[in-house]
Amino acid sequence: MALQNCSNTISLRCCSNNAIIITPCIPTIDGTPFSNFTLGNVYFDSNNVCWEAVDSTSNAYNTTNDYFTSTDCIDCQSSHGGNCDETTNTPPGECTCLLITVTALDIANSNGNVITPNGSVLVDAANCINGSGTTYVFTSAGTYTVCAQGISQPYYFQTDIKQLGGTSTSSQTTSACSTDDDCIVPTPTPTPTNTPTPSITPTHTPTPSVTPTYTPTPSYTPLPTPDVTPSHTPTNTPTPTAGCKCIQVDTIIPFYATGNTSNPNNLIEIDYYNCDNNLVTFSATTAIASAVFYLCTHDGVVEEVRAWQDDVLYSADTFNFPPYDPNGWKPTMNYDGGIPAMNYATYGVCTSDPCGPSVTPTPTATVTPTLTVTLA
Repeated sequence: MALQNCSNTISLRCCSNNAIIITPCIPTIDGTPFSNFTLGNVYFDSNNVCWEAVDSTSNAYNTTNDYFTSTDCIDCQSSHGGNCDETTNTPPGECTCLLITVTALDIANSNGNVITPNGSVLVDAANCINGSGTTYVFTSAGTYTVCAQGISQPYYFQTDIKQLGGTSTSSQTTSACSTDDDCIVPTPTPTPTNTPTPSITPTHTPTPSVTPTYTPTPSYTPLPTPDVTPSHTPTNTPTPTAGCKCIQVDTIIPFYATGNTSNPNNLIEIDYYNCDNNLVTFSATTAIASAVFYLCTHDGVVEEVRAWQDDVLYSADTFNFPPYDPNGWKPTMNYDGGIPAMNYATYGVCTSDPCGPSVTPTPTATVTPTLTVTLA
């Protein structure tokens, strides 16, 4: 385990509430991970909250790490109405240990990176006293504990794209601490070994032979064989395709889809194959895109995206739209000082829409047929 040297040390002051100040450790700015803020600049995050970069001490933290350059607080808030009071947390003031389990699978999947570290799993955390951000980097599988307030579940980068929903986990414990040395990795409780009880071989006492008295068996007429007729024939319900992938989508493109008179404003259409392998279209409005959303795909891939600006159709295929290629739109969209980006990553497995962290799978009821016995 190593403590990541933060790429950023500049704080952000909330435009809608100047009393709230945060200091992200390794923010992704305009699609570039491990970036740093510029003093005086204004940014909005993936929750549509506007921030101004200032030289100050943090007193809170948030759970997003994606930011986009804007102009000033007034213009930013007129386009992005997020409320930092609803998206930030106050540090608890008292520290407890954070338990982190890193898997070899996530370490192996962290590859192909140029900007971000290979073979690494990361966990974002906050100082439990002032909320300043910090990031822990793990390069080997195992169980770890640190004295910090957890912000994110573990994640890794693959080809410099953040991957969520891996197999590593983290959880806040109730063990108080002041330094990492106060946190001890729990020792598994040993499983008791059952000692077999030796078997006792009984002493055999022979029994005298007895000649039985033969009693003839009376003749009988057998009953007819029952005709078993089930009263209900169960219908087999097709099982959804196993291993379909729930993807987490993060995009601000609908906010740039404006100026249309004959086509929809503030909307992006996303084509993908659902879990039944049918090509479907999902329409994401600004209300939906104000936060990350989830789609249950057959293979974890988005086929095409479309949006209109000034009644001009812009489209891009799977590996062409931002951030894979900032100029991936055909034709190039007018960004108006921002970078309309769309990013997605596998969150986990699914069987149908909706999917994601707030969806509880519905158990499938098993029908037990009732049997009716008819005697001839």
